[in-house]
Amino acid sequence: MALVPNFSVSQTPATPSNIVITDTSTGSDVNIAKRRVYVETSQSAFLVPAGVTTNYTPWAYPTPSITLDILTTDQAVNVRVEWLDTFNNVLYQKAVNFCFSQFNQQFFYYLIQVQSQTFNVIQ
Repeated sequence: MALVPNFSVSQTPATPSNIVITDTSTGSDVNIAKRRVYVETSQSAFLVPAGVTTNYTPWAYPTPSITLDILTTDQAVNVRVEWLDTFNNVLYQKAVNFCFSQFNQQFFYYLIQVQSQTFNVIQ
């Protein structure tokens, strides 16, 4: 059965700078040797972890998930995953838009806590 490419992306409140990408593909293809992850902002900038010199992050094929420490603020990004063979030919690819908003959610939660503890603000 041929590979049906798919992936999910998540962000946790504990570490809002990190996003976790999980390969949820079904099927298989013996030609796949590796993957690449492109995270592109609306300003056409690519987000990569520190130390990565390309505009993509390499992702070993047998590893089901990868954590990228790339966010400093809330971002709407396009995440593209490519499945490649040993010669770097793209066999499959899928791109999905995501909105990461944990930084603002944490700020608003903190703001509500501070306001609820200040009696004069409630009045």
